[in-house]
Amino acid sequence: MPSSPLPVARGLSVADILRQAAQPSLTANPLATDRLEADRSIVSGQLVSREVQRGLFVNTHDIVYLSDCVLDARKGSSLSCGLLLAGDVAPIGIAGYAPVQQLRGRPFLFGLGQPTQCERLWRAGTRSRGAGITLTPAFLERFGEYIADDGLAILHDYLRPGARSTVLPPSRPLALIAGRLLAHHYQGPIPE
Repeated sequence: MPSSPLPVARGLSVADILRQAAQPSLTANPLATDRLEADRSIVSGQLVSREVQRGLFVNTHDIVYLSDCVLDARKGSSLSCGLLLAGDVAPIGIAGYAPVQQLRGRPFLFGLGQPTQCERLWRAGTRSRGAGITLTPAFLERFGEYIADDGLAILHDYLRPGARSTVLPPSRPLALIAGRLLAHHYQGPIPE
C-alpha cells in the first residue's frame, strides 16, 4: 500500500505505525505492565514503505525507540533485501524457524513462502537506520519466462514454502544505494 514519510519532527505512536506500515497487521505491545495508550509515542523518526511498482516496495527507516516494545507483524509471502546502516536490531522471531539476524553493514535476504507471524523485541533508546526492498510473488511472476536464464531463479527459491535468510558480505555499492534511498524524496511511481 503506498504511503508517505512521516515527519521527523514528531514521535510515532502505535496508531501512526499502523497507518504507515506496509504490512496491514503490524501491532506493538509494550513490555511494561502499564496500559499502552493509542497516542503514546513508541518511536521517533522516519518510517517509509512505498510500493513503486506492483509487488515492489522500497522501505527506509531512521528511528529511535522511545519505549520497550514487541512489534508483531503478519508478513505475507515475500522476499526482502535490506541493509542496516546504523544501530543494532534484535533478531526477527518466526514461529517454527531459527531467528533471522540482521548485522550492521551486511546485506541480508529474508524470504517467506507463505503468510507468517513475525515478531521483534525493541528496547528503549535503540536506534535503527536502514533501507531495503521487498518483492512479492506478483513482482517476480512478471519475469517468469526469464527466471531460468538470468539468475532470478535463486530469488524465486526464497519464496518456496518455509522461511529462509542469508547474511551477505559487506558491499560498499549496496551501502551507497541504501544511503541514497534514505536521502531521496521522490514521491511518484516508477513506470513498469
